[in-house]
Amino acid sequence: MTAGVDRKKINAVDSEMIVSNTPAPTATTAPTSPGRVTLWDRASFTLACSTVRLLARVLTLNGLYWFGTCFATLEWSINFKRRRRFAKTLKRILGDVSPSDRRRHTRNHFIRTRCDKLFYLVFDRLTRSEATKRFEIVNRSLIDDAIARGGGVYIALSHLGAHHVAGQMLVALGYKVAGVRDAREGAMRRFVQDKYARQNKDRVRYFFTDTYPREIYRCFQDNFIVGSAIDVSRVRNAIQRAIEASIWNEKRPILVGPMRIALRCNAPVLQASIVSKPGFRYQFQVKGPLVDAGVDGRSTDALEGAVRAYAENVEAFGREYPCHVSRI
Repeated sequence: MTAGVDRKKINAVDSEMIVSNTPAPTATTAPTSPGRVTLWDRASFTLACSTVRLLARVLTLNGLYWFGTCFATLEWSINFKRRRRFAKTLKRILGDVSPSDRRRHTRNHFIRTRCDKLFYLVFDRLTRSEATKRFEIVNRSLIDDAIARGGGVYIALSHLGAHHVAGQMLVALGYKVAGVRDAREGAMRRFVQDKYARQNKDRVRYFFTDTYPREIYRCFQDNFIVGSAIDVSRVRNAIQRAIEASIWNEKRPILVGPMRIALRCNAPVLQASIVSKPGFRYQFQVKGPLVDAGVDGRSTDALEGAVRAYAENVEAFGREYPCHVSRI
């Protein structure tokens, strides 16, 4: 059973959101166009996937994780520029830390990002049981209750942790998942996501951040989990609406377009973060709801309150798991 959404409401809100979303000072008014995966990209990424799968077959998944750990440690020891960039980010999150803690967090960051990429490349070859036994959802009832009611659920993510892995895991658990992604996303991620979407046509949808609201409405109507990372460095398109929030003493725009649509569809608005653990194990931490049920999506006060709660949760997660920062 799915909650119906009036088609006239969809058309009206299409117009409302396009007209009312005035560009932020840093917005790019020209429409963004998604990058294409070139023939060379496809060939090189196919070779990379095949190599990682061969390693997983020879070493097993646990062996592949330790291979990734050793490779990442080598990267950490020689890539001083990236170490320096992460040290600046770490100081912004945690303040002054001891040299030993800085080295530990930095090395863990290298290991986390490298192993997440390896798992991402090999994921589509895992059986459902192999994948799901490595994935734990904290407060899963918040998602299941929303799906049982019909009308879908919106999950606000952040650029902390491997949320792309979380999307794959949720599909493996049987959920229908729609992701809103950056039009300028890297070619490797686009290649893997498009391939995974073809393999799961009925349960995976991807949209770009400048997608008109109509398609996102349909996802809620079809009882999907809709997720997007909304803590961005700048607003790139004039049709995107954002509310500023302070995260680690920096003003950052938080995109609220999908959140507004969720509220108009009476879908719960949750927040989640994903923790990468040793051995390719992941914990999906769900919190919420950020907005009380029945609140009008046009309410500025409700959206600002949700954004404040979101920012506080992002800060707390970053301080607890500083190695999960993705953008440095």
